[in-house]
Amino acid sequence: MALTKTQKNWAWGTVIFGAIVGIGTYITRQYNFLYNASTKLAGATIQKLSLTSVKFTVYIKLKNLGDLSVDVTEQKYDIYVGNTYVLSVTNKDKIHIKSNGSTIIPLTIEFIPKDLLVAGLLNLGSILNDTSKFVINIKGKLSFKAGILTMKDYELEMTFTLKEIIELADPSKVEPPKPVTNINLGTFHQLGI
Repeated sequence: MALTKTQKNWAWGTVIFGAIVGIGTYITRQYNFLYNASTKLAGATIQKLSLTSVKFTVYIKLKNLGDLSVDVTEQKYDIYVGNTYVLSVTNKDKIHIKSNGSTIIPLTIEFIPKDLLVAGLLNLGSILNDTSKFVINIKGKLSFKAGILTMKDYELEMTFTLKEIIELADPSKVEPPKPVTNINLGTFHQLGI
C-alpha cells in the first residue's frame, strides 16, 4: 500500500520534529553539564606580597563533564576581602574549555592593602599577620560560546584565604609576609579615620 502525499508529509514532519526535539534535548543536557561544572582552586603564583602591594594569580580548575567544547569569551569578577568589596577584574582573553575534561582559568588579582583601611578593614595589621584570617571571595560571571550557541552569566564563586594562596604557590619564589606592627594612618586623617 502506497502512502498518500499527505501521509508522506506527516511522516516527514514527524521525523523532522523528532530530530529537532532530540537535538534540543541533547544541547540542553550539554548546557546543564556545563552549568553544573565543578570548580576548585588548583594553584597560585604570588608576584608581590607586602603592605604596599598584593599581586597574585589564582588558577581555577573548571571540570566540564559535557560533550561540548566551549570558549570563554568574557570574564567579570568582583573581588572581596572579608565582606569588603575591593575591586572588579574583567578579562576578555579567549579560553578554550575542553569537553569531558578540565581546564585551568588564570585570574590575576592586584590591590593595595592600605586601600582596605579606607574601605573599612581597620584591623588590617592583624589580618596580614595571620594570613588564615585574610579571606578572599571571588564572585564572577563568565560568558561561553560554542559555535552559534552562547551562555551568558555563568556564575562562579570561590572563597579562599591568603594562607591557602601562599601554600599553593611555589614557596621558593615567595617571601612570607613580614609581621605588621605599625600602620601609618597619617594619610587617612584627612578622611576622618
